[in-house]
Amino acid sequence: MESKIITDYGRVLRKGSIKTIVDLDESLKIDFSFQLHSIHDLVNEFEGIMPPNRISHNILAFIKNGSGEKIIGNHRFRIHPNLGLIFPKNIIHSTNKWSLDTSGYMLSFNESLFEEHHFPVTFLQLPTLFKLSTIPYRPFNKFTSQKVQTLFEELKLLQNAIEPGDRKIFILKLSELIVIYQKEFVNNKAIAKNANCIFDKFVDFVEAKFKKTREVKFYATLLSVHPNHLNKIVRASSKMSAKEYIHHRIINEAKYLLSATSIPMKEIAFELGFADYIYFSRLFKRLVEQTPVHYRKYNT
Repeated sequence: MESKIITDYGRVLRKGSIKTIVDLDESLKIDFSFQLHSIHDLVNEFEGIMPPNRISHNILAFIKNGSGEKIIGNHRFRIHPNLGLIFPKNIIHSTNKWSLDTSGYMLSFNESLFEEHHFPVTFLQLPTLFKLSTIPYRPFNKFTSQKVQTLFEELKLLQNAIEPGDRKIFILKLSELIVIYQKEFVNNKAIAKNANCIFDKFVDFVEAKFKKTREVKFYATLLSVHPNHLNKIVRASSKMSAKEYIHHRIINEAKYLLSATSIPMKEIAFELGFADYIYFSRLFKRLVEQTPVHYRKYNT
């Protein structure tokens, strides 16, 4: 069953990569509350390269071994052994030039998994872990890595269990894994600086609205704060002004579309809310130090 699902992922992503960012919910039409896959199998299915995609599930992943580049939302980074990853639901992510010996685990789930088993999901505080403002990667020490690997292996053995007792154990093991990730990611001082309620809401609003408006005043109004105050908060958390943050989010989306699709550049500009392609091109060049034409030529 797992190999068929991975094959289906490969078929959909290879077919969709020349069009736009792949929405796996829409493309696969699979009704499931969780999936657990071997990263080694995924990497080899995609030959080390996974085009930009998204799914309405939260994802926990662990890199046991390997090398390559990962992009999750606005974050681009190199993978390495003993690396924990989190993917908030609907976040765009892609994989580039992962070595074929890369191994580990990737588990996707939604809240309905816990509701099915009458587990108090609020206890896990999932929104705290899967915040868009959280840095999505974190190196684990040897002890944590061993514990995480053990839990993933136990979950793999239990994922197809049908007995009520085994299903309950599965939920408890998954909850234990989530708690470990909470401890590693949320309590990290490097992440704590982003623990600002207004900034988190700003990030969520930008994610939902950046294609429609780039006006700081619009987001400040949604948050019931003055634009100057919003700028101060965003700069403290991201070292960018609110306007710069919005522009970087737009340009990151443009990078995905330029490198992973064949959509004409004027259409990309229009999709991202620019009536004037020249203005879009100038903004792109200012932030990326390349024109859209040059970026597409050398990143496809």
